[in-house]
Amino acid sequence: MQRKLETAIRYAKDRQKIAKSAGDDTLRRQEQKRLNDLTRKYKDFSEKAGLSVKKDRMSVSGYHRVKPLDNGGGSGIIGVGSDKMLKVNTGGKRNEIPLTTNEIAEVKRYAVSLGMPEDRIYYVDYDCTGYGASFDLLRIGTDVFPSSQHQKSANSNISMHGAIAHEIIGHRMAALAGKTHPDELLEEVQASIRAAKFTPDLNDSERITLYRDAITRLKNNNIKLKDVKNDLYIFEE
Repeated sequence: MQRKLETAIRYAKDRQKIAKSAGDDTLRRQEQKRLNDLTRKYKDFSEKAGLSVKKDRMSVSGYHRVKPLDNGGGSGIIGVGSDKMLKVNTGGKRNEIPLTTNEIAEVKRYAVSLGMPEDRIYYVDYDCTGYGASFDLLRIGTDVFPSSQHQKSANSNISMHGAIAHEIIGHRMAALAGKTHPDELLEEVQASIRAAKFTPDLNDSERITLYRDAITRLKNNNIKLKDVKNDLYIFEE
């Protein structure tokens, strides 16, 4: 637990640095509040467990503390078009095991190959994979990989390549074109269809699973694709 908290603190410092680089002072202060909360939890846990605090394990080069926001911020979900984050909804049916160093590197390489700047990608083991349109950030969570146990739902079986394509080709490219859909459901549908159609190196199975994810989302809400397809940004890259 102490190692996990130390890792979370390092990642919070990294995110605070990214927010500073993006020129967003509000996000930077939100991340500082998250960091302060984690640090308090770390110190409290270490004291109760009789463990010494290891400051060197939480050090991040270039990090500078700022005054945190007073109104929270937490790990909030970054939303469509402003300061929310588009987030994969797994329902607990995707991978929850922390990724290895090699797995993280593999995911980052693939994300970069799809056009995501490497310095705008970060990994956390306590939150979901998601793309933040406001600050052009890609968060990688453990759920970027499907569960080791086969699941019935399409979303649960989307591959790592499919999940990253959903975020970058789906959400990011639409956001950069100013085509993010204002309806969250249709934005997710749009992202999966875009990923299936326009990602260059997916295999047939990965494309079909993404299409199934989009159709399932619509079906669960009693919507037919033919009724909304002309409102979606799915006919051009």
